[in-house]
Amino acid sequence: MNKDIKRIEVPCEEKLVWERMPVGNVLVGGANSQCLKTGTWRVQHPTVNKEKCTNCMTCWLFCPDMSIVVEKKGDKYEMLGFDPVHCKGCGVCSKVCPVNAIEMVLGADFENTEKPFLR
Repeated sequence: MNKDIKRIEVPCEEKLVWERMPVGNVLVGGANSQCLKTGTWRVQHPTVNKEKCTNCMTCWLFCPDMSIVVEKKGDKYEMLGFDPVHCKGCGVCSKVCPVNAIEMVLGADFENTEKPFLR
């Protein structure tokens, strides 16, 4: 490994935010995106039109940060919205939605970090 690359191990309990990561950082270990609050760097965020959404879960399948909030109801799953703490606004969900139920909206909506983005 290149000696100039810094390695940092982040225990999930610390919830390391991107602003405190050293430049040139390499996160070691798998399944660590849940520990990182990446939602504060977005400039746009997704909203879902529940009337159009068919709950096909294509957005859930393609989301690189597992930011799609889903709930099991009976034997089916329902897409509830987006996790604002982890969604970084990449727009993949809106691109893959087969019924165009997801729209990217300008604005980070940093004030709303507890509730899923819904329309």
